[in-house]
Amino acid sequence: MVQISQILFAVTTFYYTVNLILAYKKEGRTEFWNNKWNWADIMTVMLSIFALALYLLLKFVLVAKMQLRVNKIP
Repeated sequence: MVQISQILFAVTTFYYTVNLILAYKKEGRTEFWNNKWNWADIMTVMLSIFALALYLLLKFVLVAKMQLRVNKIP
């Protein structure tokens, strides 16, 4: 269940990122940046991407450390 939630989080983050890019193209530069809701969406997407990056970093670091420990055991 946890892995399904993590995958759904990554998929929805990708969806909202694409949605922001399309809104930027549709509205144009000035109208997009003048809309306060777009600022809120940008912050949400940025924090979500940051959370995904930290999660992936944690997974890679843990895997590397576990491999070192397994290799040390005689």
